[in-house]
Amino acid sequence: MFSVSEFLSDIASCYNAFSRLDMRVQVTIPGSVESYCIDERGDKRVATDALWLETYLCGVLRAYSYADDGGGDAVKRIIGCRRFNPITNTEAEHRFLAAAERLFFNGSATEHTCWFYEC
Repeated sequence: MFSVSEFLSDIASCYNAFSRLDMRVQVTIPGSVESYCIDERGDKRVATDALWLETYLCGVLRAYSYADDGGGDAVKRIIGCRRFNPITNTEAEHRFLAAAERLFFNGSATEHTCWFYEC
């Protein structure tokens, strides 16, 4: 078990393929949580609601991209990644479809969809 003195800070990150940046949440114990993003040049940027929406959609699409077909023949193993079904109920399905609909006609988003499928 970790004590507070052993665990001072951690960063969780998720790649946003639409805007080509890394979304990050940094937790420091005791006391602070900061969300921000790092662009391709390594510059720190403000994490807006629009960027979080893109990141959510990227995460769902990535989860499906790395999922196997259930047949057991093609299990994709990626060290450090946990496979899961991101849409487990009707509410999650509606949230995903609303995000996809909102971003579908966004020119910057649709240009980068190949990042998900290694085009």
